[in-house]
Amino acid sequence: MLRGKRFILKSPTVAVDAQRVVFILPVGAVLTVTSDTSTVKRMIEVTWENRKLAMFGSDLTERAEETVQTELLNQSEFVDPREIRQFLQDDFDAAQQRRIAASKRFTEVMNDIPSGIPHPDGTDRIRLASRDYSESREAATAAMKRLSDFLIRGIIPPELERKPVQGETRDKPDKKCDEG
Repeated sequence: MLRGKRFILKSPTVAVDAQRVVFILPVGAVLTVTSDTSTVKRMIEVTWENRKLAMFGSDLTERAEETVQTELLNQSEFVDPREIRQFLQDDFDAAQQRRIAASKRFTEVMNDIPSGIPHPDGTDRIRLASRDYSESREAATAAMKRLSDFLIRGIIPPELERKPVQGETRDKPDKKCDEG
């Protein structure tokens, strides 16, 4: 029986709501099975982001994996998994921009040496630009891994996990999100 079990999608999957509106559920979507059906050939009911949806049981078993890591989503300072995803996506985008900028700086430094033989100060400029590019590339790789681990496996990076302080209740968040 699947009722009450949580799954995280490994690939985009189709589901419908009661009004027969079709949803394409994204990779990383966390689904909770709400129907008693255990047959994979039938439609099953799931919840996703407080929406009641129906989908083929075979889609769930083929395109999702049961996960216990989704429990971490409730412990995060971010109430909504979409906020975590957006934070990680923004972090990845910023790291990519830093990498691109560092690559351009390195190219500029290399092109600034017309003869190809740098003078003594030029070697330091090359070394600094190369180190900056290498560090920015490593940061972009790390950001991409954090994002993909969250989207594919539901793993929240340790620095985003919420560690409750003694006497603190989860009903009263200690910081508010910007409303846009």
